[in-house]
Amino acid sequence: LVHAIAGPTQRASLRHPAARPPRDVGSASTPVRHHERRRLVDRQPGAARGRTAGRGPILAIAPGADWVGKTWPAERFASVAARLLSPGGPLAAGRLMILGDSDAREAGRAVKLAVTRARIIAEPGQIDPLATYACLKHVRLAIGNDSGAMQLAAAAGVPTLALFGPSDE
Repeated sequence: LVHAIAGPTQRASLRHPAARPPRDVGSASTPVRHHERRRLVDRQPGAARGRTAGRGPILAIAPGADWVGKTWPAERFASVAARLLSPGGPLAAGRLMILGDSDAREAGRAVKLAVTRARIIAEPGQIDPLATYACLKHVRLAIGNDSGAMQLAAAAGVPTLALFGPSDE
């Protein structure tokens, strides 16, 4: 994002803390040191190639959200996925990647019914955030609720349709 806004020549002169890379990546219980982060990110393209290899476009659906008021019904995600991936649809013969953490598994169940099992390349809770980002680089379209997966899709440069519900903020 900094590169896109400031351009390559101005990038080094930015001083805002958000423009600097974080020191650690990982959870509080398993921090990843700054020098180890590069190796983790470098391994992700191979993992993404293994998961996304194959024929046909990939549709990413992220049906989970942190708050029920911000959640579009999973059955509607399933309906949209079925229409997009159906014969004659814009992503005909495509594959489905259902994103989210393990808390999104329940919502992911309804979406799984939209296509045959052989066309599903990921389900909620199967991919960590770094691998998710790498996989999203191969996706044709991402659709989801206001969630971390949608933030990753936008950061990966994927055409993204993010659904936002009401909030007090």
